[in-house]
Amino acid sequence: MKNHNVINNLKFVFGHIKKNEKKLIVMSILSAVIYALSAYIMPILSKIIIDSVIAEKSVKFLIVSIIIMLVVQVLISDVSEYIFFQSWWRIIRARYSFEPLRLNQILSIRYDKLEKQETLNLAQKAAAATENNSNGIESFLRNLQAFLTSGFQLVIAMFLIVSLNPIVVLLMLIFAYIGYRITGNARKKDKELMWDILPQYERGRDYYKNISKDFSYGKDIRLFNMQKFILNKEKKEAKMVHQIMKKSNNRWIKYSTINYFYFLMNEIVMYAWLVYAVLQGQIGIGDFSLYLMTMKTFFESVSAFLDSISKIKKDSYEVSDFRRFIELPEDNNGKCLILEKDIPVKIEFKNVSFRYPDQEENIINDISFQINESDRIAIVGYNGAGKSTIIKLLCRLYDPTDGKILINGEDIKQYKRSDCFRLFSPVFQDVNLFAFSVTENVTMKKQEETDHKRLVNAFTKADVTSLIDKLPKGPDTLLFKIMDKNGVNLSGGEKQKLSVARSIYKDAEIFIFDEPTASLDPIAEKEFYESIDEKVSRKPVIYISHRLSSTKFCNKIFLLEHGKIIERGTHEELMNYNGEYAKIYTLQAGYYKSNKVSGGEQESEQA
Repeated sequence: MKNHNVINNLKFVFGHIKKNEKKLIVMSILSAVIYALSAYIMPILSKIIIDSVIAEKSVKFLIVSIIIMLVVQVLISDVSEYIFFQSWWRIIRARYSFEPLRLNQILSIRYDKLEKQETLNLAQKAAAATENNSNGIESFLRNLQAFLTSGFQLVIAMFLIVSLNPIVVLLMLIFAYIGYRITGNARKKDKELMWDILPQYERGRDYYKNISKDFSYGKDIRLFNMQKFILNKEKKEAKMVHQIMKKSNNRWIKYSTINYFYFLMNEIVMYAWLVYAVLQGQIGIGDFSLYLMTMKTFFESVSAFLDSISKIKKDSYEVSDFRRFIELPEDNNGKCLILEKDIPVKIEFKNVSFRYPDQEENIINDISFQINESDRIAIVGYNGAGKSTIIKLLCRLYDPTDGKILINGEDIKQYKRSDCFRLFSPVFQDVNLFAFSVTENVTMKKQEETDHKRLVNAFTKADVTSLIDKLPKGPDTLLFKIMDKNGVNLSGGEKQKLSVARSIYKDAEIFIFDEPTASLDPIAEKEFYESIDEKVSRKPVIYISHRLSSTKFCNKIFLLEHGKIIERGTHEELMNYNGEYAKIYTLQAGYYKSNKVSGGEQESEQA
């Protein structure tokens, strides 16, 4: 991945700021100029007062001079403070304006990349670059302001000390440069030994913090007495963070001690020369005062100028990490085929095999089948057979390791992922609802973009109308209590119905039901599937299940075992074949006939 240089990052940051925070640039320059001027008010005032006393000027002249200088000092201080605070909060707002770029990337990044450690670590660094005011974007902007301020101070100081001994000035520059190199090396090591290592441990800490406040984990944590177990894991990650930061702190102590030695050397040289110049009559007492303060400011400005360059370089690395994350490429870099909307879709798996990243063995092997218009397809088999992996490939959350998936005869990779996502209306076993309103959870759109006629139809077909009517604000009721103390928590069955309504509202070309009824008994599951089958018109529907009884009405049934389709056909064909499908079906049928289901009210006569 590309590492951007400082100039390139400057263009990126200021290009973004010009669109979102124009006044910040003007405020930063004004702040730097005024702060630079204010540093020399008191040295000049001291020289005037001392020279006036030595020249035995009148008390009136002294008082007027002091008053004028103090008024100027107060005015400049007030103006500089005002501009400083104006730029201060604008820098924070500018940092916030970069955050949507990161959030958009984390929300839309390729699903398969989310599992990679490299991506997760880069995402953590990108977060640190926008969520922290001492790193990344904000630090970059503040250090650029410091760079401008020290630069202006340096220019003014050069004019004031131009008549001084050039050897003294050269020595001061050398000491400042040595300090810059020492600090620069320290920051480089800090980037390598702290910034690049911390994200993996910070991610661990974030995980444990998140599950501690996630309501869905609350029952397990309490019933299995996991409090100490989780705390110990968090402490382990925190200990690693502490050790890394401790080593970083020790490095800075060492480098700061060395730097302080060169600062003392500069002080000795500066005082020695000024005292010598006074004794030799080269400068007066007033000039001694002016030059002393100016030389101090000069050395501090040089040091600050070089230090800000070092900090900007460090910040630039962090801005690069941020950019590398938001610029992670999509795989469709060339011209993509257009996937027309609202047309029949034919999908074919052609000798498809797949294994997850960093794994050696395939999850599915050499699978081939077709999905045609009006197909009712059941993919069945035991847990771990590869059923859900087929769905992930179909939806293009992953791409095949070998073989091809064709959409209307063209390789699925020739289309944009977003176009492929548009084709499917899925309902998954793990129902995920959001802390939004009921309507937004179904439409996944803003209220003003909602098709209300279509929404009512989805509620009706998913059989949630009676549930909606009972809610305090109807379809506008917020779910959960995260955003609203009056938010509503739903039961598992109610969540499932809303997810079905979401699928029906989307009304895509292909419906997918990936074991959404795993918690239901066989009769309820069968009724659910048959009910859905009536509601999705003649569009293709794919059912995933480990129970064979619920998919008897499908015209294509694929039995998976260890990632391979070992049998295929209709229910009747597979039963007549008398193979593994018939064996499993008979075993399940016998089990359900001998056990009460549906609350014990009736015996199942079907499997």
